[in-house]
Amino acid sequence: MNMIETIRTFVLHSPFCPFGICLSDGASIPVRHPEMIALDPNGRSAIVYRDDGSFQILNPQQITRVEVTVNA
Repeated sequence: MNMIETIRTFVLHSPFCPFGICLSDGASIPVRHPEMIALDPNGRSAIVYRDDGSFQILNPQQITRVEVTVNA
């Protein structure tokens, strides 16, 4: 399973649990609600929206793991 499909599994989980996307540079991008992420249907990218309205486009090659977060 590629990372975008792993993220899709987290997004579709019911009930939704906030999670973080960990990147190869050590950053962790929080996903607090399923509405805050858009996934390319072909698995080529993910767009994560931040609380301030900005967003980050992620390449699956940047993603090292996805993990449930506590108190997100």
